[in-house]
Amino acid sequence: MYKIIFIGSSEIEAYPGALTINNNLCNESLQHQESSVSVTFPYDEDLFKFLMTENAEKALVLNDDKTLFTGLLGSDFSFVDKGQIEVIDKIQLTLKDFTSKLDVNITEEIGFVDEELKNIVQKLCEVAKIETNTTTLPTQHQIKAFVLAQNSNIKQPFEQLLYQNGYQYYFDEEGKLCLIDFTTINPKFSLTENDLYLDLPATKLNKAFVGVKINYTTIEKKENELVYFQSAGYNSDNTVADIILQPKSYYPPESTPEIEATEGKIYQSFSKGFATTKTKYNGEVEYQRSEDTQLLYTKNHKLEYDWSEEINVNRTEFGFTQAAVRLYNPTDHDTTIKALTIRADAYYSKTKNFVTTAENGKNYTAECQYIFTAEQASNFAQLLHKFFVGNKLKYTAKTTKKITPGTFGTISTDTTGVDATLYAISCAYNPEDNLYTSTFISIDNYSVEPKPYKTTTTEDFYNATQKEIEDIKNGTSIAILPPDNIVEVKAIAQETGIQFYFERIGTGLRNSLKKIHVELRRKPESDFSEIELTESYFYPFTSNDRFLEGNVLENWQIRARAENIFNKISKNYTYTFVDVSNYGTWQLGKPNISAQVLDRSAFLTLSLPSRSDNKPVFGNIRYKIVIQRIGNKDIEGTEDYVEADTDWYKPATSASWQTSEDNYKQGPAVTSYDDWLPCNSAFSQTLPLVGQTNKNSVATEYCYKVVAYNEAGYSTESDIIQVTALPTNIADFVHSNENYKDLYVERLSAISANVGLISQGGFGSFERAENYWALSKLFPEDTGLEKVIEKGAFRVGGKDQYIWVEPIVENGRVIDYTVSVKAGNFIITSLGTQINGELIVQKSDVSDERTRITPSGTYFERKVGSGWQTINRFDISGVLSPSYKANNQILLGNFTQSQQRELGHDIGRPYLSESGRVWHFDEDFNSNDGTLSGLDLVGEYDLFGSESSNGINYTPAIKAVAPYCQIARCIAGNFAALKTIESTKTCTVDFWMQYIYAESQQLFSIGTIDDRIELNIQTEEPVYCVSGACSWRSQNGDILYTSSRNPTVGAKVYYDLGFAEEEKNPLGEISSLITSESWLVDAFIFDGNTYYFETGDADYNWETFAPEDVWGETSVIYNRAAPGDIILSHIGQSTRTDVPLKELDKTFESYKWQHIGVVFTSNDIIFLFDDIQRIFPRNAVVENDIKVSLNTNKTKIIIDELYIDTAVEDVVNFFNNTIEKLPWGALSRSEDWFIFDAKDLTKVKSNILDKVKADVKAELLNSDELKQLINDVINNN
Repeated sequence: MYKIIFIGSSEIEAYPGALTINNNLCNESLQHQESSVSVTFPYDEDLFKFLMTENAEKALVLNDDKTLFTGLLGSDFSFVDKGQIEVIDKIQLTLKDFTSKLDVNITEEIGFVDEELKNIVQKLCEVAKIETNTTTLPTQHQIKAFVLAQNSNIKQPFEQLLYQNGYQYYFDEEGKLCLIDFTTINPKFSLTENDLYLDLPATKLNKAFVGVKINYTTIEKKENELVYFQSAGYNSDNTVADIILQPKSYYPPESTPEIEATEGKIYQSFSKGFATTKTKYNGEVEYQRSEDTQLLYTKNHKLEYDWSEEINVNRTEFGFTQAAVRLYNPTDHDTTIKALTIRADAYYSKTKNFVTTAENGKNYTAECQYIFTAEQASNFAQLLHKFFVGNKLKYTAKTTKKITPGTFGTISTDTTGVDATLYAISCAYNPEDNLYTSTFISIDNYSVEPKPYKTTTTEDFYNATQKEIEDIKNGTSIAILPPDNIVEVKAIAQETGIQFYFERIGTGLRNSLKKIHVELRRKPESDFSEIELTESYFYPFTSNDRFLEGNVLENWQIRARAENIFNKISKNYTYTFVDVSNYGTWQLGKPNISAQVLDRSAFLTLSLPSRSDNKPVFGNIRYKIVIQRIGNKDIEGTEDYVEADTDWYKPATSASWQTSEDNYKQGPAVTSYDDWLPCNSAFSQTLPLVGQTNKNSVATEYCYKVVAYNEAGYSTESDIIQVTALPTNIADFVHSNENYKDLYVERLSAISANVGLISQGGFGSFERAENYWALSKLFPEDTGLEKVIEKGAFRVGGKDQYIWVEPIVENGRVIDYTVSVKAGNFIITSLGTQINGELIVQKSDVSDERTRITPSGTYFERKVGSGWQTINRFDISGVLSPSYKANNQILLGNFTQSQQRELGHDIGRPYLSESGRVWHFDEDFNSNDGTLSGLDLVGEYDLFGSESSNGINYTPAIKAVAPYCQIARCIAGNFAALKTIESTKTCTVDFWMQYIYAESQQLFSIGTIDDRIELNIQTEEPVYCVSGACSWRSQNGDILYTSSRNPTVGAKVYYDLGFAEEEKNPLGEISSLITSESWLVDAFIFDGNTYYFETGDADYNWETFAPEDVWGETSVIYNRAAPGDIILSHIGQSTRTDVPLKELDKTFESYKWQHIGVVFTSNDIIFLFDDIQRIFPRNAVVENDIKVSLNTNKTKIIIDELYIDTAVEDVVNFFNNTIEKLPWGALSRSEDWFIFDAKDLTKVKSNILDKVKADVKAELLNSDELKQLINDVINNN
């Protein structure tokens, strides 16, 4: 029996329902192919939990404890969750060999010169944590040179090294890496038609090559070559400038041990080409590096001591293509370095060499950087010629014999006459049919000698037929051989059984069938047992099989074989699982109830909810119902009052409601579903009223609940629905309770004659919620609304100026009222006005700034999170203002904010280094040094403050808060921001961005050709929406209408949408929008008021949402693309890593400020986003220009507080400022600064200065320096 063991922090064994082992070696181009095992498990709770929670480090496939495969769990683990009713579907996954372990970057340079191939293989496998099968490694195969630079990936160079030296690799059953030599063609198998289980599919490979061309390299040695040179450049007189090394310091500076402890060791990378000269047209000799060479390795290194004698060589570590040299100044004074120079014997590869097997025509070309001689290149070209030149065939054969990939063999077919030499490249094994499916490619040219066919006459056919009959009689005919295997079996699950379909097998007498034998295995651990089918190949469920769900049936495994009329049975079973894709369910959802009441009659409609998976529900579906009387609490304490039922009862269907108040029920309380009343989907009952016996009827409340059932059982119970039987027909009204008579009198709104007093009812426009007055409690049937209007509700005025009185209701009673007054010009004429409490002044409900006037002072506040922060204040304790004092810092001066920043007198997050530049975008586009500092702004842009336009809020990310800044703006428009950071290994780019969606948008690209970070928005599929009339309600109760569920900025708003389109009179246009995270409009702002979505007839399908401003004004939108995945990418010259932002549990939201940082350290690139980070190892750490491009596509964008520095920003510092939102500044905010700046120093007056001058004057007159100066003057005279 087959089993699979998964090994992680714990182990688990699992038994597959089906598996296929795919042993692969290479593809048609002889490049390595990963081996795998495809596995299907029936659902198992423990296995599912293990796979979801554990990180399986290894997986073993065994058959009777013999290991067949060792590998890793692949990424394509899948299952189907069928919802609450059914459990998880079968589990499908793929196991893969250890090829992916080679996809690893080395942390240090690795190199080999004149080394055995097996030693190189073992070293690289050791780094990748892979075991090797040493018996397969070559004992004598020397490699001239193989060097991998630091941070290089192993996989591709490893595979090319083997391939170019005639080897391929695979992993054996125990997961050990093995090598195969494919240069020696020694056939070890032969195939004929007798070996084939079925026919032999063959494909002719159209390789239109006439020869093979090998591009290879030769090695050139340069003795005592200058491989590294670093200086401070040249003076104006072309002499080498000195590098100053300060006391107790190291060179290079970044190699200081404390820095290397955190940033990693610093290396000097050697030049790729050797020094050469070029004579220009004027005879001048120019020195340059060779271009057609590549440094392979170096030997015999030495330093040229071109520095002060006091300097020590602190470290010399020489590698193949780099060094780690460090100098140290142990003295207490400065020393000088002219240059750091390294010489060595250098070995370079020259690439302009090739051999070919054909001078003319199209060649198959291979680039071979690990072949260094013409002889080796020629041998490899001759080998590849056999595989890629001339006529080639690809075969796929099913056989009972295992043919190991990597072996050569032959094939010979009688019918087609094809003879060819084959190379096996893969072999798949299916235990169910015990067959191997092997793939071969032919080498050299194949030969074709078709066998001649003889024309068959009628006489020949008659004689053959007679012979066939005789053979059948004698038992020697081919007809008495077993029939062909069934090609395909389909088992389709239906409500009452399984319908089978069998694909027709071959023709001939042996395929004249008598019966198809079908066997069923219900569980993976059970045995197969034969089942009987009807003549139409239908298997009816037994009593034990009825009412099974699809998740059980789909694990039923079927196998079938054919039996012919000679009682011979086909050789192999054909397997399948039961198909439940169109199978329904016996399980019932919770039923729905809707109710209508006419006087004292209740009408119920019962139904089952639609299933989200659209599965049909099996069986004869009916319902059962019970009732419970609640009564009427308003008459508690009277003789007619009855207690509410605590039990449920079967509804009375035959008893008269007139004869007893208890005739709503029959029998005792129910105890099981057997006691409930069966009914169809429509149910009605006329109900007694409490008090009807005493002709004192009152409205009486009842409750119903329902359960659905079929042959398989019952559903869950429905929600309870309440209905109220009313004494509203003429007979009941006459005999109703006096209070209820008054209630209906109120609802008739008795109005006295002429101008008499209106004492009940109400009048005005309740539907429009504008001018109305409720003199009594009004019900939906009075107003046409879906809610009750409480007594005392009052509103008078227009849309924007009104007085509004709204009752406050608790427990069904009015306990108080709120009074709102809104006026454009609020005029109060009074001898004296007093406001008790606080007065808050705010532009609108959603404004994030306000002024609060209290008895103790005036506070100017800004919203921070869910609370309010005081920015300025004038209160009884003093004044808080950005111009004077903020906490412990004091700033006085008449400079502008930009001038103060140029002086370096601004407070904030301290710069990381003196090279830091920040563009605040508050007063201009310059950086803190008063210039653009190399920032190139391309496109249309401007500075914006807190204003809103076209649905966009331009409030900057960094707001004006004392003592950091008094003016706050941001830059917005359709533009790109470009900047080059010259010649650096490290840098920090920190900025705030608010993007407005556009298709296929690149938000930023930062880095070099070797290391670049990009953030791109992909395009999602178009969405479709249809809109209708929708209503929106303000906090004041005003109702407006739009023609779209998702209106746009500038869309029209109306009082009423009930008229024809041409008759509509729009009130105006929407000024801005409030949207949810899924782009759906939650509210809009019109004429200063916020209107929230209430109801609408819109028929819309919102899978994803495109933002409003790309839609235009139309309210019916078709095929608009929405934002797709946002992809974070790390890109090198030959590598790319893509990470969907959602994998970091983050979304990059439109219309919202996002804090972004990209930090290049000596080892890594750190992407920072609000409160998360993603680290990418660097591909190359060299000094280079780092290019910054923000919003490359020049789509709509808003940017604030752009900071660029060659120093490295601390991650915690970044995260803290995501919350604090402070600007960068020259002075740290953690210090207590007193800053006093004057624009014109001649216009400064202060007694503080008088005191300073007096003190300076006294100190000067008493100084020894002044006395000595006077003596010197006297003596000279």
